[in-house]
Amino acid sequence: MIGICGYESLSLASSTVCCASGASTGANVTSSFGRPIGYRYFCTDQPDGTLCGETDAICSSNSCVGQTCKSSKLGANEGCAVDNDCVEGSCGYESFSTSSSKVCCASGASTGGWLFGYRYFCND
Repeated sequence: MIGICGYESLSLASSTVCCASGASTGANVTSSFGRPIGYRYFCTDQPDGTLCGETDAICSSNSCVGQTCKSSKLGANEGCAVDNDCVEGSCGYESFSTSSSKVCCASGASTGGWLFGYRYFCND
């Protein structure tokens, strides 16, 4: 039997290992400065707490939230950073205001607009 190898986590410091899950998934990797590094393969079925970027398939829960494997995605109106964090797949500012926060949109949709830069606002 041929073993499947991949990186342990989506961290530049992780090592390549034989994947205990017997499977790996590919993902683009960027540096902490946002510079593209390339496409790498990562072991799947990783436990909560493993760095995953925005790649759900790395996690045993299939939930990569805040760049870390979590037991589940965030629900409506919970604070988020990117669309991938949310069950409904949309993270936006809760209102068209400079003081609003980013939350998971209950409607699952957001619309872009200019408010001190281009931002996405929930369609709720």
